[in-house]
Amino acid sequence: MKDRMAAIGEAGITETGDYSGFLERIRSHYYARILVHDYDGKDFQYDHFLWRKSSGIRQALKTNYTVVRTIPEIESLNSPWFRTISVLEPKSGNTPMGAGSAGR
Repeated sequence: MKDRMAAIGEAGITETGDYSGFLERIRSHYYARILVHDYDGKDFQYDHFLWRKSSGIRQALKTNYTVVRTIPEIESLNSPWFRTISVLEPKSGNTPMGAGSAGR
């Protein structure tokens, strides 16, 4: 729950975020699978284009995870909640470190 988009987005826009824990979980491949909205778009809520300072989350994901599939956006709805969802998994040869991570 701690790495959900809403909490990260709020911390980013208010410049109150400490992303070190999340970045470490990304680097250690804690999650077996991560789903994110608008991964390559400017409305990426983990590292939004309007933030004065980047969270570093998009780059950490690109370094440590790969997109294995996408779920298409709902074309009739113009909202970040309905944009393309990217499914990311640790890059080849990397094993998730989190206990019970297969169900995440």
